[in-house]
Amino acid sequence: MAGAKIPYMTVRRNERAYFELGSKRAKEAGWIRDDGSYKSSIPLGRVGPAAEAHALELYHAYLSASSVGTGLTAQPKSEYTEGSLGRFFDQYRRSAAWERKMARTRDDYVRAWPTIADRFGNTDVRKINAARSEDFHHELRNRERDGTLSSSQRYRILKIWRALLGALECADLVSKAPIGGVSNPQPPGRREFWVFSEITTLIKKATEMGFHGMSLAIWIAWETLYSPVDVRSLSTSQLRTDPDGAYFDQNRAKTGKESLAPISDPLRDAIRKYLDELDMSVAPDAPFLRQRNGNAYRSKDTFSDDFRSVRKIAFPGDRRQFRDIRRSGNIEADLGGATREERGSILANNIATNRFLENTYTPETVTKNRQIAKKRELGRQCLQNEAGTKVGTTPR
Repeated sequence: MAGAKIPYMTVRRNERAYFELGSKRAKEAGWIRDDGSYKSSIPLGRVGPAAEAHALELYHAYLSASSVGTGLTAQPKSEYTEGSLGRFFDQYRRSAAWERKMARTRDDYVRAWPTIADRFGNTDVRKINAARSEDFHHELRNRERDGTLSSSQRYRILKIWRALLGALECADLVSKAPIGGVSNPQPPGRREFWVFSEITTLIKKATEMGFHGMSLAIWIAWETLYSPVDVRSLSTSQLRTDPDGAYFDQNRAKTGKESLAPISDPLRDAIRKYLDELDMSVAPDAPFLRQRNGNAYRSKDTFSDDFRSVRKIAFPGDRRQFRDIRRSGNIEADLGGATREERGSILANNIATNRFLENTYTPETVTKNRQIAKKRELGRQCLQNEAGTKVGTTPR
């Protein structure tokens, strides 16, 4: 990220980045590891956008720790000039409006900020006008065309940019959000999907490679149709049972909507076995899926890295992603005859239009979602016949 420095981020000779807070600041902020040592130096991985985003996330977590009274008497000095967009963003991340945002939304801000900061970090907010905003839009569209930025990245960065300009208006720092007469079209939706036999291969390969947490994550995603962030944030307190079996009771990270997702007995048993074999105890409200080093998946970067490592061995050259599992289950249910309303129920989103009254008068039940799981089996047979492979009932 040329031109925009992230506080406490350093790069060593091997092109590996680190968040170097120092022992004194780590102690004051209460950043302590399980062994009692201070988190004074945190590895970020190889230099690049993912490392920068993680460093920025850690920096603002440090700012938050400062603001809630963890021993620091003053906020760390902002790297941005007074009146600049960067200074506003520092303050915005400590506001009540920021706290009300969903975790996924805050993550989008963190990831978009390095690109925005590179262009406008130290720009006086009063000098940001519609013409400069339009130029920024065209710049990112050009980067999209030349392949240095994906359609999804362009869309998310400009979405956050436009939201920040709106926040400036709400704070009375500008009379009107200077977005300009340009649009930010959504990227084409993904169409990729996995079939049952491929999911089974991924699960087995992950286990063989020692990615036991990822193996279980793939299986959970396949049965629950949870998104990656919902899978990696699952805790044992969200695993419930009733006379008909086990299910997860979780509010989706993106929408906050309740999701009741039934799971098979083999998956329930695999989760219990996994927890029994962990070399540590996991608090009921803590994420229970772990990396090979025993740490929880702290971000979607580490989660995606592990999945890519498994995919590379299981299906060399394949570009499909973990998030495509969710779409795959929806296709199965659709082919099996599930209505849009039924699929919206198991997906816990607004796949069906104008569902307010139905959500009010027809609350979601575990029984209904178990019926949808049966319909998925019919769709599974259709997909497997097309792929010319044998169908099963559970991935193992």
